[in-house]
Amino acid sequence: MLHRVAAAGPGQPDRSSFTIYMGPSYDMVLRQYTSDGELVDYQSFRDFSVAKAARMGYQFHDRI
Repeated sequence: MLHRVAAAGPGQPDRSSFTIYMGPSYDMVLRQYTSDGELVDYQSFRDFSVAKAARMGYQFHDRI
């Protein structure tokens, strides 16, 4: 998807924008390439998120 913004003309106020990261659904399968270049399933986004939270010392809510 392309995002385009019209340039501000003379006398017009500056524009600013911000982005919001929307992660994939927790049941989405993450994939990675092997050293042979084959794309294989790695783990679910939920499992990845739980492991990352644990490494950072956070607890992941059981209901998620």
